[in-house]
Amino acid sequence: MKNNGFRNRFQAGVALAAVWMACSVGPSHGAKIEIDPASPKVFPTILISGVFEDGDDKKFTALALDMDKAVVVFESPGGNLLAGLNIGRAIRLKEFLTAVDTGKECASACGLAWLGGIKRYAHPDASIGFHAAYVENNGQATETGAGNALVGAYLNQLSLPQSAIVYLTSAPPHDMQWLPLKEARNYGIDLEIIETPEPVADGAAGTASGDEINAALAGNTVKGSMKESGGYEEFYDPDGLVKGEDFSGKWRIDGDSMCVEYDEEAETCWQVKLDGGKVTWINDGEEEGTGTILEGNPKGF
Repeated sequence: MKNNGFRNRFQAGVALAAVWMACSVGPSHGAKIEIDPASPKVFPTILISGVFEDGDDKKFTALALDMDKAVVVFESPGGNLLAGLNIGRAIRLKEFLTAVDTGKECASACGLAWLGGIKRYAHPDASIGFHAAYVENNGQATETGAGNALVGAYLNQLSLPQSAIVYLTSAPPHDMQWLPLKEARNYGIDLEIIETPEPVADGAAGTASGDEINAALAGNTVKGSMKESGGYEEFYDPDGLVKGEDFSGKWRIDGDSMCVEYDEEAETCWQVKLDGGKVTWINDGEEEGTGTILEGNPKGF
């Protein structure tokens, strides 16, 4: 760091009594929807777990309304269809990321909500499943055309191709089409598989991904101190410029590192640790400095 510087919206308002139970998995008290307190304030993680119920979409919208960036991490067997579709719509409208973590399951209405991510992530051993919408009458599951119509319209909103729509709704009631993650693109479903990282030097453990760095820093300022050059404060313009009180330069994301070039100086790249609005700059496994993320450009650099 430099010294002294650094809607076409589909409305599911058709309240079809026969559809709201589609993808139901039994009684519950609704999904748990909360912010991971360990996630950075400028790039929070929203955790959704448990069975979806009517009204969970409203809980999610209320929580996410004022957020500019977030990743939504799912662990759910499904539940209320309309809640899942509306959560997915809200995620796409806000351009949030979605993920399913290692060993976790996201099925039925949960899988549909996960599809709403502007970018979708899944661990190699995560399970993401889909089936046709259905209703239960006297304990018997019957596929519902009305429910499948809602699902098809939602998937079309997400610009998924016909091959994906057919694949995602092909499993009958009480069966599940588990998505083969490495072959998902063959069905027109884009996702990033979160591979288990290679061993790294102690100082680099727990560093952020390129997407996480960009989401946390683009459009914000960092103020802190570097071991060699001392104090700094600089704004990272989303267009790739870095601006300080009496200097400017360029910044970019290269893989999972952040690279900065000041004036005529050579470009330097760092791995980045993010912890609740705190930044640690790491080079070759060694911590070279720290900083605090300030929202926006408070000094008008």
